[in-house]
Amino acid sequence: MPQNVIDLRKIETPKEPQKNPDQFEEKDPGPVLVEWTAKEYEARTYSQGGFLWKGALALAFILFGITTKNYFFIALVVLAFTVILMYERKVPREVKFSITDHGIQAGRRFFPYSNLKSFWIFDRYDRKEISLATDKLLFPHFIIPLGEVSAPQIRSILTRYLKEEEHQESFTDHLTRYLGF
Repeated sequence: MPQNVIDLRKIETPKEPQKNPDQFEEKDPGPVLVEWTAKEYEARTYSQGGFLWKGALALAFILFGITTKNYFFIALVVLAFTVILMYERKVPREVKFSITDHGIQAGRRFFPYSNLKSFWIFDRYDRKEISLATDKLLFPHFIIPLGEVSAPQIRSILTRYLKEEEHQESFTDHLTRYLGF
C-alpha cells in the first residue's frame, strides 16, 4: 500500500533546459568598440512584370498539379506563391549592430569570438557586408550588412580578434540576391 503514496514534501526541482549546441550563447557583450544600424536586407522594388511572371509560373504549376491530380502539390504552390508575395511587401527593419571586446552583436543575437573562425569583408560598389565563418553546423556563415560604417575601420578592429580569410559567396547567396530575397 505505501508504494502508491506520493510524498509532497519531496518536491523535485525542474531541470535546466539543455542547450542546443548549434545556438550561440548569450554572454555579456562588453564595451562597444563600434556600432551602426543597417537594414536587415536590401529592399527591392518589384515591377508588375515580376508579379505577372511569378503568377504565370504559379498558375502553370497549379495546372500541372490539376492534370496529375496532386492536390498536395497544388496547396504547396499556392502557399509558396502567397509567402513570396507577402515577403515582397515586407519592409526591412533597421537592425543595430556592434563590435565589442567579446564578440559581435547583431540585433538580439550575440556571436562570441570563441564561436567564430574568421571573417571577410565584401566591399562592393552596391553593398558592404561582413561574412563571419562560425563553428556551428546550422550557421556556417553569417552575413552582416555594414550600412554606412567604414570597411577599413571594421577590418582594423576585427583583425585583433579574428583571422581574415577570404570567403566565397555560396550559390544560395547568389540565388536569393538574384530572386530578391
